[in-house]
Amino acid sequence: MKADARSDLLHRKSLCNQILSFRQAELRNTSVKADAHFPVMADEGQAIIEKLVERLNLPHVVAQLRKLEEYGLENEQKYPWMPSAWNKSH
Repeated sequence: MKADARSDLLHRKSLCNQILSFRQAELRNTSVKADAHFPVMADEGQAIIEKLVERLNLPHVVAQLRKLEEYGLENEQKYPWMPSAWNKSH
């Protein structure tokens, strides 16, 4: 490894360590204040998750995944040199 690349890596590592230490300090300082807000945050989070699950339309996603599996099986039959088809036959 060249000296420039090594010094660049060390510089990046030190920057990452600084960012992480600042973030940890923030968490330590705000955690005392956040204890009272945990129930409110939990309720908001639950509402957001419920909306996301509704928007996902899981039956549609499952149907697409089943079609994808069928598509993969068809291609394995057509192209036996595909890694997935080869691994099944050997």
